[in-house]
Amino acid sequence: MPHILEAPPFDGTGVRIELPADLDWQNEFDWSPIAQNTDRSASGANIIQQTRRHYGQPVELSSGRDWDVDRAKVIAVKQLEESALPVKLTLADGRVLFCVFDRAGGIPVDAKSMWAWRNGEALPDDHPYSLTVRLLTIEPPEAPAPSS
Repeated sequence: MPHILEAPPFDGTGVRIELPADLDWQNEFDWSPIAQNTDRSASGANIIQQTRRHYGQPVELSSGRDWDVDRAKVIAVKQLEESALPVKLTLADGRVLFCVFDRAGGIPVDAKSMWAWRNGEALPDDHPYSLTVRLLTIEPPEAPAPSS
């Protein structure tokens, strides 16, 4: 089963891009769901505050050195990123995350061509790329109320 990036509306009628299942979630365990702040009081006592973070987890999907994403898919993901819309990411294992593209963490969609193209020729749609997509989880959007 592939990873699927989907644009709103999330009812199956929006843009839907299938990405290879072997795009690895590189930073899945580099995040803590608990935010913590420590400080000292005037008396020197340690003050620790912590709370659960529900969203904001970075999701970096990367093909690493595999060249298994074609140019047409890179262009489609890039267009989705440039729309600035939230996306629904269905991972190959079935988990569903709602996300925005992570612009603060670097280039949101980074694609590297397998080889340089010469003579100014247009690259074919099936030209291979490695791909990294950087996202941040967000609260799922509310479903529209049914019309009466």
